[in-house]
Amino acid sequence: MPVFCPGQSANEVHLALKSALKSMAEAEKCAVICFGEIMERKLYRELGYGSINQYAEVALGFSTRRTTDFVMLCKRLEKLPLVKKQVESGKIGYTAARVIAPVIDQTNERVWVDFALKNSRRELEREVKWAKKEAVDAAKGQQQLMPVPTSRPAAVVPVRVSLEMTPTQFAQYEALWEQIDAPAGKVEALLELMQSFAAETRPRGRTATPVQIHIHQCEDCAKASVQTGKGELEIGEAELAQAKCDCQVSCPGKRNT
Repeated sequence: MPVFCPGQSANEVHLALKSALKSMAEAEKCAVICFGEIMERKLYRELGYGSINQYAEVALGFSTRRTTDFVMLCKRLEKLPLVKKQVESGKIGYTAARVIAPVIDQTNERVWVDFALKNSRRELEREVKWAKKEAVDAAKGQQQLMPVPTSRPAAVVPVRVSLEMTPTQFAQYEALWEQIDAPAGKVEALLELMQSFAAETRPRGRTATPVQIHIHQCEDCAKASVQTGKGELEIGEAELAQAKCDCQVSCPGKRNT
């Protein structure tokens, strides 16, 4: 770690600053990796804390915002092996990973990793902002005024769900959420729980029918979408492939398969 010495020349101070920034980037990378290890293995319990949030805010002195940033980034990195590998090697820094994490999944991970490796952080932030806007416009059905090169990275726009809870309800929710250890993911586990609860609370005598959603796939462009209360939402390639494993296909004028 470089040490500041007063009275140095401009070039010496400049080199010291560059060295300090390099050390800071390395420290941030190490912090993210260690934080992810503590969260994944639930090591915070051995340290006497009930949740990763409590550990981060009490033991590390993190603000709520910083805790959320670390938790969300570490969760995303577990699902993005290419990004995680580049972060661990130091080729993609903590800030760059945090910038691209919300807009990528396994279908566009490679494109974004390549872009991040070849461009500055400022260019990366500008591209992410553009990709988010294009993805939102596409989800709303708005047409682009100018054709966009297909080589530009595309963003994946997740759907956010908000719930209102009392403080005690939220504390219980947070504790239960930490205890869920489902290989398929916590959201899938939550959906399965809701489906089981719906079946149990159904009036007696009514036949239990599984929940069905209708996905429309265009024959020409192969893009797929699903109609929701938030409007028509486009489905990514990975999610579509998963849906095809357990679906019934209906084509106009043809038998269902």
